Amino acid sequence: MEQMQQRLKDTSDACIKALAGWIASKQSINSREDLLEAVHELRKVAARLEIEMAVSERAEMSHRPMPIPAHRSQVRRPMPQHQQTSPQAAPAMRGNNNDEIGNELPDFIAQGGNDDGQNAPRAPSAAPRSSFRRPVRRPQGGSEE
Repeated sequence: MEQMQQRLKDTSDACIKALAGWIASKQSINSREDLLEAVHELRKVAARLEIEMAVSERAEMSHRPMPIPAHRSQVRRPMPQHQQTSPQAAPAMRGNNNDEIGNELPDFIAQGGNDDGQNAPRAPSAAPRSSFRRPVRRPQGGSEE
């Protein structure tokens, strides 16, 4: 870590000196190149510092194991309103091991043959007209009869 501090100090000092030289003579190509090189070195030091930080965080994380998440089948799902049981219902109905939760049929299927005609499909009153119509043919020429 001491090497990292020393390298950071040296590179930042070199960058400050290069910046001062570039400010003094902005037209000089050499001072501009020196400043660009010093900034590049400073970026390399900063990148190395970020790597060191990530490595130390990873080392800390290895001491604290990640919890293993539960499988989807073990997560409790809310019960639909029409299946919610009262407190006096049988304990087997209230158990967490009900495999049919979420697999219920919709009401219109579950009711079966109780069709009173309201849900029956309607017969079309007329055939749908297409948007394309064939043009009307008119006789050609100037012959009027």
